[in-house]
Amino acid sequence: MIRGPGSRAPTPPSGAAPARRGAGQPPPDGQTEQVAAVEQVVYVERAASIDQVTPTDQVTPTDQVTPTDQVTPTDQVTPVDQVTPVDQVTPVDRVTPVDQVTSTDQVTSADQVTSILRWYASHARDLPWRRADASAWAVLVSEIMLQQTPVTRVLPAYEAWLARWPTPPALAAASPADAVRQWGRLGYPAARSACTRRRA
Repeated sequence: MIRGPGSRAPTPPSGAAPARRGAGQPPPDGQTEQVAAVEQVVYVERAASIDQVTPTDQVTPTDQVTPTDQVTPTDQVTPVDQVTPVDQVTPVDRVTPVDQVTSTDQVTSADQVTSILRWYASHARDLPWRRADASAWAVLVSEIMLQQTPVTRVLPAYEAWLARWPTPPALAAASPADAVRQWGRLGYPAARSACTRRRA
């Protein structure tokens, strides 16, 4: 239907939905400024949200994130004021090697050594295993016998032992029973007596 000049658009029936504004049609009178303001607010909010998005190249990959159980607690971190400055650390080449440290028990004055040797020359007992002609085998036999027996009891047993077995091969050729019998009662007399009483 063609409307003539000055004619009005037909009024929609009551209860009908208002007609939508098509593309390119201006908004009703009085709403142009409101629509422009709303569109501007929406644009600003979208622009702000885009600026807050972290770029993908700045996101830390998950395989580079340190697990919480590997992070050093703050109470275990050495404070800076307790760290020894580098200029106060002793260089390694100035530390005395352990094998060059002189032990206190090795420090003996010459006077003490001289006094001990002088006393020994005057009071040493004349024992057969101390003589110059004593063999290494004789010294070994005396050391074993003297471990648990006084010198006065070792002397006759020592001489009898070397008279029967003057060398290690001679003892090796004997039977263990002969060696035990020759050893006799060397050792602690009280202990041997107790053993004899138990056997009886």
